[in-house]
Amino acid sequence: MKRETIHGGNRYDIPCINQLTGAEKMAVIISHGLGSSKESPTAKAVLDALSRRGIGAFSFDFPAHGDSLVDGRTFRVENCISDLGAVEAHARKLCPDAEIAYFSSSFGAYINLIYLSTRKHAGNKSFLRCAAVDMPGILRRDVPPERGKLLETQGYIVLDGGYVRPLTMTRGFINDLETHDVFALYRPGTAELAMIHGTADETAPIGDARRFAHMAGAHLTEVEGADHRFLIPGGMERVVQTAVDFFTARTVSEPIRVKKLAQPEIPEALSLVWNVFLKFEAPEYSKEGIENFKSFIDSEKMIGGLMIYGAFLEERLVGVAATREQGNHIALFFVDGRYHRRGIGRKLFETVLRHSSGDRITVNSSPYALPVYRRLGFFDADSERVVNGIRYIPMTYQKQRERGLPQRDMPR
Repeated sequence: MKRETIHGGNRYDIPCINQLTGAEKMAVIISHGLGSSKESPTAKAVLDALSRRGIGAFSFDFPAHGDSLVDGRTFRVENCISDLGAVEAHARKLCPDAEIAYFSSSFGAYINLIYLSTRKHAGNKSFLRCAAVDMPGILRRDVPPERGKLLETQGYIVLDGGYVRPLTMTRGFINDLETHDVFALYRPGTAELAMIHGTADETAPIGDARRFAHMAGAHLTEVEGADHRFLIPGGMERVVQTAVDFFTARTVSEPIRVKKLAQPEIPEALSLVWNVFLKFEAPEYSKEGIENFKSFIDSEKMIGGLMIYGAFLEERLVGVAATREQGNHIALFFVDGRYHRRGIGRKLFETVLRHSSGDRITVNSSPYALPVYRRLGFFDADSERVVNGIRYIPMTYQKQRERGLPQRDMPR
């Protein structure tokens, strides 16, 4: 483990630790929670676990935290965001060929989301542990009225409840929180997000995490009975393993080939669709809905009106997408469960996008697939509907050129 300080853009040094050799293909920047440090139990456990998998990791202290030499007057949201940017730039110099990604806890997750929303960033994958997505609300709840009065009269309060070191929190910092609402700032599709959260989190309520995950299209893992620090038996191991799985589930090394399917290939594609549907979507459907879906894929007339694409790894069919209405409506979109979160769905969607004729693409998403479509950049066009037992949410993807926004690479 290497210790160093780097100079940020705010005229103070940032204490850091890293396990980078310079040859890694991925480097994960770790951001800690409020009152914690770069060497928190979570940060160290994640850093060590990633290192064992050949992934570099870089952890740093926010202002007035850990080994930081500045005091609470410097602890402002913009400074935290700036420091994350400085650390990212330094990590890219140390590992010029590495893909940048993020792991962040609690307050660190709040900062990471603001950073992704407001700054040019190198990383497109972020894992959020116990994300304090409603940081202003958390402090409003947790600061007693008498402390609030003291904050107003003297301009600061000192918090020392189980923190690594006493933390001076200024009125300016509180005002910063009120002007940085991640629900308003974060745009679905900005990055690939995964979250883990305890159902018994006493600091950052699970309801806030669910609400943000639903809005942002993030994959949320809920751990029954876990508190904010994941102190339940096996809790830390669960966090670390889920994070490692997220960072190592990268696009498969084999080339993914997507093509329009010929007639003899369609039965195999529909078999894949049915098997994936039964495993992942049917549990949320009524018997009527399951039967109607089966009738749809068994109908030669309905299937004959679709443009059907298959994703292949070598000769293995691993994903299917089908469109109608000149490529502007997705009728089927399924990936073999063994290959989820490996870039196959994105490859299929890129093909659909290229062959669509209009300025937007629509889909009727199942509840299960909702986060997938949000990560691809779709937004909810209406509330959930149920027709013939089939539950779905109408969604729309607006092509960026047509809505006057600059083109940018799709997140990986």
